Amino acid sequence: MAKRMAWCLGVVAVIVAALAGAATAPSQEAATQPASQPAASQPSGPGRRESEAEVLAVLKERLPLRYQRLMELKESSPEEYARNLGRMRRWYGYWKRMPPAIQDADIIQQTTSVRIWQLVDQMRQAPTDADRAPLREQLTEAVGKQFEAETVVMAYRLEMLEKALTRMRQHLAERREKRHTFLAERVERLLQATTQPADQRRPHRRGEEGFDRPGPFPDEPPPP
Repeated sequence: MAKRMAWCLGVVAVIVAALAGAATAPSQEAATQPASQPAASQPSGPGRRESEAEVLAVLKERLPLRYQRLMELKESSPEEYARNLGRMRRWYGYWKRMPPAIQDADIIQQTTSVRIWQLVDQMRQAPTDADRAPLREQLTEAVGKQFEAETVVMAYRLEMLEKALTRMRQHLAERREKRHTFLAERVERLLQATTQPADQRRPHRRGEEGFDRPGPFPDEPPPP
């Protein structure tokens, strides 16, 4: 059962990445570990618009452990701090556009994950079964709480995927119906580019010259 759930989640993650090309929110454990992969200097997506102060204020209020870790990195490793802050900018850019109930579920999912591993560590260090018993009860409660939050977030992701697929099917049907119009417009844009000096050409943007399809999440944020 656990393997099947993990496989399903993996498939969903691949679909989301293929459709949206957006970064997913980092796990709470990842935020407490040094980053192993370099991040882009300019975050893509909504994260580019989020100020450092705004992101840190939300983390301090809603995810204090992550905020604390960032502050430690800011003092000990500015480079790692910048990478982690970039990830949190992207996460926050999508998170703030979610419905409040989904926001709360996402926060619960992350905070309970930290609590679960704290309890696991405490149980490892507990000297007797009597000492472990109350910790096991707390662990069971935390796992149940995390599961419910995960289910809420998963349902939201599925809803966003279904909406994205509907929009893309509609656009595909429109492309097939208006093929000649699409091709004529694309050729015209390319011909215009051939008559413009290089320094006057507009920067290439997604949605032009071969990418004239709507993003899968134009009205809603991609899943976290």
